[in-house]
Amino acid sequence: MNDPLEKFEKYLKYEKNASLHTLRNYLTDLKEFSLFLKKKEKTFETIDLVFLRGYLASVYGDLSSNTISRKLSALKTFYKFLKRENIIKNNVAELISLPKKREKLPSFLNIDEIHILLEAPDVKTFLGVRDKAILELFYATGIRLSELVSINHESFSEGFSQVKVLGKRRRERIVPIGGKAQKALMFSASSAYR
Repeated sequence: MNDPLEKFEKYLKYEKNASLHTLRNYLTDLKEFSLFLKKKEKTFETIDLVFLRGYLASVYGDLSSNTISRKLSALKTFYKFLKRENIIKNNVAELISLPKKREKLPSFLNIDEIHILLEAPDVKTFLGVRDKAILELFYATGIRLSELVSINHESFSEGFSQVKVLGKRRRERIVPIGGKAQKALMFSASSAYR
């Protein structure tokens, strides 16, 4: 396996334990960069800072600042890896700084909207009971949506007082569950067996 991209993919998967989202985006960005290099008859090892800045300028006009930051982050991580593996002598990407991201203020529901949302499921039906339990759990724990969808019955402690979630970089953590969410989960579990 002499392909630096294949080595980098294994590094991201097994050493960095990168998320599938990060892995997919970084590899897509680096394959795009690799095609750009081939068009210019260059390799990862033969570029300099001027060339790298030229590449970034060529993609700058079409993309959002977040996408450009991600592309640059992929390049910086990749070149740091190449240097570590002694594939290159000089890391030209380390000389470029990431642009500052504009932080968006998160939008949120007010108390009345939360109450309406939590009361929306029809608890006279099995699916309504299930949906109510999901919403109560989501609200009570503050877990991410990606964590919520990966939960199964085995994730809960007995009595539904805690839930084990798989977070970023596949790290597990135990999250306590509040009383109202516990009741909704117990009611949902008992409804499933009727």
